[in-house]
Amino acid sequence: HFFTKATAFRFIKLEGALNVRDLGGNKIKQGLLYRGSDIDLCYPLTNEGREAFKDVLKIKTELDLRLEVDGARPCIISEGVQLVRLPYRPYKEIFEPQHKKRICDILEFLSCEENYPIYFHCLGGADRTGMIAIYLRALAGESDEMIHTDYELTSLSSYAYGIAEGIAKTGIRSRNSDYYKDFISMLEIYAPGEPLSKKIPAFLLECGIPQETLDKIIDIIT
Repeated sequence: HFFTKATAFRFIKLEGALNVRDLGGNKIKQGLLYRGSDIDLCYPLTNEGREAFKDVLKIKTELDLRLEVDGARPCIISEGVQLVRLPYRPYKEIFEPQHKKRICDILEFLSCEENYPIYFHCLGGADRTGMIAIYLRALAGESDEMIHTDYELTSLSSYAYGIAEGIAKTGIRSRNSDYYKDFISMLEIYAPGEPLSKKIPAFLLECGIPQETLDKIIDIIT
């Protein structure tokens, strides 16, 4: 593995994929969790990208968060990489019972160390992916500013501008957008006046995730 400054956001260039970065580099270990776009439909990996996933990042699991993909497919990275599909919806929909259950499933999966390193994604790596990144950064004890900034970094991706062929303009991801502000404000009831590092664990516990599961994730990623 290779490392960057502890305070830096680490972007990864993978031929074919967009918006890829390592969650590590602040309070999360580098080389464990990578977030990004899909790698099979809108943004298919090239052979070079596939080799980098397998041989450089040494990905063990592709975690697909998309609802809109039907049927099963083998993981296109390599025969030795598992594909796990745990779809859900982001923002205000997270607070609906069926999506709370899906969040529980995702966090249980993330509590198993043998699944790492993990590449998790939705379509553009912005919303569903962004929510999981928020949970993980909050569990690691990162500041609200780091969490908001990581969410906004999707705005530097061509996905945010709809540059990729066949993709409609999707808009900039901002902490000031209504859907993001609504999501953050709805978390307030779980730990009023506290940072996200307190609100998110309280929300996850209310979803039904055991404290033991959260502790396992924290132990793995920090």
